This record gives sequence, C-alpha cells and structure tokens, in this order.
Amino acid sequence: GAPQYRVCSAEDCPLRQPPEAVASVIQVVKEDAATVIKHTIKTAKTELTFRNLYLLEGGAKTLTKALPNDNDYDRLAVEKCSLGDDGTKILAKQALGVPAKCRNLRGLYLCANSIGPAGAKSLASALKHLRELRTLRLDSNAVLCEGAKALFSALPDTKLERIGLMNNQVGDSGCNALAKVMVR
Repeated sequence: GAPQYRVCSAEDCPLRQPPEAVASVIQVVKEDAATVIKHTIKTAKTELTFRNLYLLEGGAKTLTKALPNDNDYDRLAVEKCSLGDDGTKILAKQALGVPAKCRNLRGLYLCANSIGPAGAKSLASALKHLRELRTLRLDSNAVLCEGAKALFSALPDTKLERIGLMNNQVGDSGCNALAKVMVR
C-alpha cells in the first residue's frame, strides 16, 4: 500500500533529540523516500511527481535506478527534495543523459532543490539529449549567474520554449547571456 506519514509534535521532533536519535530518524526518512519512489514509479502512467522528500545524492541514485529504461514519462517533477548539486548531477547523468531513460520528457521541474552552478552545468549538458523537452523549471534554487550562463548556452541545441529561473540570483550578466541567445 501507499506509505503512511505522521506529523511529529514539538516534543518528539527529531531536532530536539540527541544525535543518535536524529540519525535513526534520518535513516527512516531515507527508507520512506525509497518506498515513495518505488510506489510512485509503479503506479505512474505519464507523470512522475516527487515533493518534500529528503533525497540528496543517495535518493537521486535510488530514483534513477528505479526508473525504467526508455520510459514514456511526459513530465518529471522533483521539487523540494534537497537534491543539491550532487543529486542533480546523478539525475542529469543517469536519467537524462545518454542513454536517456526519460528521453520523451516534455516537462522537467526541479524547483527548490538547492541546485547550484555545478548542478545547473550538469543539466545543461543533459539538455541536448532531451529532444522533446519544452519546459524546464528551476525556480528557487541557487543557480546563480554561472549556472544560468551554462543553461542558456545549451538552449540553441534544444526545443525549450519555457525556462523558469525565478529566485536564483541570475543577475544582470546572466540576463545578458539569455538575451544573446534569444537574438540568434
């Protein structure tokens, strides 16, 4: 069946417990994330959505291993899952790169995952393999100017119609890089 969740009270909140108790709670969170991933992939038809999971690098590996090869997913959303740069690199290489397990994706949503410039560069490298991708949302990460420039330089090799980078501190230099690509 579907995993069950509970809300902890202030008294049993893991942050108020000794370090050894927090470590066991983190292990349970990882196990729950793996269960959620497997259940979602097993039941999803064309869209995969993961929100509020604590994935990091290990969870990204679990996710990419669980994805079937040459799948027909149209949309992949991994939002508020703490991927970070390391998890994003794994996702970009193992699920979006060559051979792309998700090559038919039309929408990729990776909002609020602490993705920095290194993660954005990995995604930029994977974009050329996602021939059907039309929407890329990276809102509320830490892509910064450096990561935005890498993404923008990959745009001419894609069919992207929409890219979301709100709350990423792209800056004027990043915006100018986008303007140069759009003029071409």
